[in-house]
Amino acid sequence: MTTCTENDPEFPSDDFMGARIWRGSDCLHIDVSTLHAPDPFVATMRLILHPAVGDQIIFHNDRDPVHLYPELLEKGWIAEPMPSEDGSFILNLIRVTNS
Repeated sequence: MTTCTENDPEFPSDDFMGARIWRGSDCLHIDVSTLHAPDPFVATMRLILHPAVGDQIIFHNDRDPVHLYPELLEKGWIAEPMPSEDGSFILNLIRVTNS
C-alpha cells in the first residue's frame, strides 16, 4: 500500500466529504476512515461516478461498509476484500460494467 499523504488535485477532498484520495503506483485510493456516517458512503459513491476514476479503486476504512456493497453492485462495481494487518477494511473495488 502506498504511503502518499497528499490528495490528488483532480479529486478535491471538499467534493468527497473530506476523504483522502490519491493515486498510488497501482491505482486510485480513497481513505474514508476518519469520516462519520454517512460520509464514507457518499464519498465513495461520488468517486465511482466521477468520469476520471478508471476501473479500479482501493478503498480504506476502519469498519466494514456493509451498506456500500449493494450500491456498488447496482452501479456495476464489485468489492474484493484485501488483507490488512491492522484490522482495517481494505477493499479492491473493480468496475465490471460501464454503468
